[in-house]
Amino acid sequence: MLHGGYVGPDAGERLAATLARLRAWNIPFQWVVPSTAADFSAVLSAQGVPKVGDAPIMTLDLSRLNPEDAQVEGLTLHRVSTASDLRDWVAVSVEVFGFSQESARRLNEMGLEVILDPESRVRCYLGRLNGEPVGTALNVHGKELVSVWAIGTVERARRHGIGAALTTGPLLEARAAGYGSAMLLSTEAGFPVYTRLGWEVQSTCPVHVGGQG
Repeated sequence: MLHGGYVGPDAGERLAATLARLRAWNIPFQWVVPSTAADFSAVLSAQGVPKVGDAPIMTLDLSRLNPEDAQVEGLTLHRVSTASDLRDWVAVSVEVFGFSQESARRLNEMGLEVILDPESRVRCYLGRLNGEPVGTALNVHGKELVSVWAIGTVERARRHGIGAALTTGPLLEARAAGYGSAMLLSTEAGFPVYTRLGWEVQSTCPVHVGGQG
């Protein structure tokens, strides 16, 4: 997941280098273009990364978090810290987001180096309902805020508050670590959940998708 755009005389070269790296990894990627760089959307499309729609960017003041929203009977939520956890996280992602088996293999390989590093700013969380892996979250701890991605719940476990718990639980940890705000890109299905949790729309941005599915 990427958020931003390139400007300046070397913007084309920088974009080409970034896309080459992403395509070499052979995994799907999502590029969100902020309203401050709206012209970059056309550049991405011209480079073979098509726009798939527009989506709201939402933010949350972490002082508004309610710990009760992270509580679901039978649900445990923890940071991915072992190769076994990572395999379960990727398996749920395949089911929820429709990734191919090749993409799953590459995600497992990349995650061993990035996700399992205890000092990594990229943190995956796995939700288990009565011991069964059912949900995912991915948080990136930036310099000033936390970005929230890959909130997903398998179909058979939906409508029980698990999405809200997956969103809230990791942010409680971030708040305890000193972070004060978070942002996410909302899906249509997730929008009413995030609104109920106190998230607010800041802007609407073009979304592009590339890489293998």
